Amino acid sequence: MKVTDIVILGAFALSVSACSTTPAPDDLGDLVYTGFSEKSDGTAYHRAMGMSCPSQIDGIPRTSTKVYNDAGTDIGCNYSGGGRILTIYLSQYPQFDLPLIFKDAKAAIEYRFAEQGYVYDEALSDACSSESLDETSILSGLSGLLSGENKTNEITLSPSPSAVYTKGTDMTLVVVDEMFDHEFFKVRYTGAFAGEASVESACEMIRNTYLRIETGVRQERGLKPSSGTSLLDMINLSEGS
Repeated sequence: MKVTDIVILGAFALSVSACSTTPAPDDLGDLVYTGFSEKSDGTAYHRAMGMSCPSQIDGIPRTSTKVYNDAGTDIGCNYSGGGRILTIYLSQYPQFDLPLIFKDAKAAIEYRFAEQGYVYDEALSDACSSESLDETSILSGLSGLLSGENKTNEITLSPSPSAVYTKGTDMTLVVVDEMFDHEFFKVRYTGAFAGEASVESACEMIRNTYLRIETGVRQERGLKPSSGTSLLDMINLSEGS
């Protein structure tokens, strides 16, 4: 991507964020999960967080949802099928930061899977991180480019922390990102391992899930797309053309 392309994208992407309240969807059915309602299309909707979990992700059906605290600010959706297990979380932890949340998430995986013979793979973890970029790293890279700190025509991005563990033909991984200020999006995935391509595919799926859920939460909360989200959407559109 050339400097001029980046600058043009950045100029078009800048927008002013604004907050307002919006009503909940009007097609909610009976309360079928604790803290969740099911929409007419099978999506599980959580009003307090404004998060919607689709009935399936990448062909993996949703099997359950979970609310971990009374305030409804720590929630998750579980998916399982075809030898794949996926759990997505959105949680508010005002007293914690991203590195600490990732450290805890990684420790939880190691506690559960290390005794089963799973081994941490640094290279695959880095590859997964590159598929899970958040808007903060996009803006940081763009800022460095425009300020002159970055002398090349490339943006250096700080990826979302990810950890991949493998054992023979199996893998398990965790990806964590700060979707909003002190609101952390975490994904745990377990499935078949067939080399780097399988990890990249899983992590791209996670990244796309992050973007879809972030867009949905913004809409439910009445938030305009941030400059980072707009820029990322334009970059994705450019890559797909």
